[in-house]
Amino acid sequence: MEFEKSKKSSSHKNEDLLLNGTDYLRLGTNFQCLISFFSINNNKSYSSKKLLEIYKASPFFNFQLTGNFFNYLPKYHGPFLSKNVQVENYLEIPPNNSFFKSVDSVVNAKTKYKNVINNESIGKFNERVNKIYFDSYKFVFLENSESFKDIKAIKYEHEWSHALISYDEFICFTRSKNSFFLIFLARD
Repeated sequence: MEFEKSKKSSSHKNEDLLLNGTDYLRLGTNFQCLISFFSINNNKSYSSKKLLEIYKASPFFNFQLTGNFFNYLPKYHGPFLSKNVQVENYLEIPPNNSFFKSVDSVVNAKTKYKNVINNESIGKFNERVNKIYFDSYKFVFLENSESFKDIKAIKYEHEWSHALISYDEFICFTRSKNSFFLIFLARD
């Protein structure tokens, strides 16, 4: 089941954070991408750190991305237990195209598993990332993703973690008021 772009906004009751749309791309035989766009629909102005805190407290933070599925799972964030991911784990990517370099290193990473890349999907992904880049002023990545690549099977945080061999998460804060893109990249 693939997710299509959504024009409807959805929110959790008593939450300010709105999910404005998602775009799912299968980048290769074992490589997938989910891009989500979030915003806060009020007249307040939030710092990027406060937006991260709102995101972490929202139900959207609790999800699992494996295979062709994007599931809401309380207490889990990707291959991690939600309680083990803190706002401080999101590190800023320095300016000067380091965001592109970071994303490119994930897309072109070599794995021990055969992974046939779909060039058409990679082209669509690059178009979306370029648009996001030019609409954004600050970029962060989840540092936990780096340590996840080095863990041994006995150290997986929950039973679904073993389905992924890599997981990378980027957040791009837009120049528009109180909105951001999430880019999830996972190999299964």
